[in-house]
Amino acid sequence: MKAAVLTANKKINIENLVLDSLKSTHCRVKIKNVGICSSDIQRGYGDGAYFYPLVMGHEISGEITEVGAEISEFKIGDRVAVFPLLPCFKCKSCSRNTYTQCQNYSYYGSRQHGGYAEYLDVYTWNLLKIPDEVSLEDAAEIEPFAVALHAMKKGGLLNGKPNNINSIAIIGAGFLGLLITQIIHHVHQGITVTIIDRNQFKLKIAEQYGAKIRTLNSKEEWINFLTKHKASFDLVIEVTGTPASFSNAIEMTARNGKTLWMGNITDDLSLSKRLVSDILRKEIKIIGTWNSEYNPTAESDDWRQALSLISEGIYPSDLVTHNIPLEGLSDILLRLYKHKNAGERFDCIKAMVRL
Repeated sequence: MKAAVLTANKKINIENLVLDSLKSTHCRVKIKNVGICSSDIQRGYGDGAYFYPLVMGHEISGEITEVGAEISEFKIGDRVAVFPLLPCFKCKSCSRNTYTQCQNYSYYGSRQHGGYAEYLDVYTWNLLKIPDEVSLEDAAEIEPFAVALHAMKKGGLLNGKPNNINSIAIIGAGFLGLLITQIIHHVHQGITVTIIDRNQFKLKIAEQYGAKIRTLNSKEEWINFLTKHKASFDLVIEVTGTPASFSNAIEMTARNGKTLWMGNITDDLSLSKRLVSDILRKEIKIIGTWNSEYNPTAESDDWRQALSLISEGIYPSDLVTHNIPLEGLSDILLRLYKHKNAGERFDCIKAMVRL
């Protein structure tokens, strides 16, 4: 099969790989769509891979072409999305069904080969069937959609009208920040969302979902904004990973409000005495969020709720700005890396590989 193989840092080759014999507990999935995650940028171009050679890609949809001998719940032709985390099923977290807190997990696309290939053999526990009315483009984005929903649940934004949340600030208009804005616009139209970024291209998209936008390019602009909006928002969601944004989120959070830390932090964070005192005096809640809840034996989880919302008309694929073939992966990851690390502008919200 053809695959995009990360052979060394900043080096991706298109290679022909030999498929192993299908395990009895797995299904062979012909990959159709794979979303490019910001973690792939760091993994592929920031020396962040666990090993080489590696086939990256964890936002995956496709169609089953072969079924393992022990499998009865799936059949050839089923359309599926792939939950990328592979729990150990042995640790304390797994015994509580909190699989994303597994202490010994593996992961498609980082700790073992993933979806930037024509085929992937997937353990059936990790497969979610997709109804006909849901496109495979949207199915590939169920993974980040579920991550966004999980964060919103942590912030008290789902399951009915949120208590004491009338104003929300989102720091970062990347894919996840825009996706949260899109979901809030759909389920809580009475809540005011202010989204902050440096990139006007991204902010203009946020405007389509009813958000107030603020362009802050410099430290001085941030100081002025914080002076005016100190303790102004009932919920502040940090999605950039920039250490300063974690501190700014605390300053922006209103008394008895919530600060939700979501971005993968890029460097060490130091909190001043004044800022810690601010946390104490305002009695705010600082909440961390990571990944999403998935359990195919439960009545509901983040993944099936994401699937349900897609069926209701929230389409994460609307935020896909670039569709590329497998051969274009290396080039677009390099452009995304230079945009993020060298200031070379590239107007991209979400790129998707189509096979």
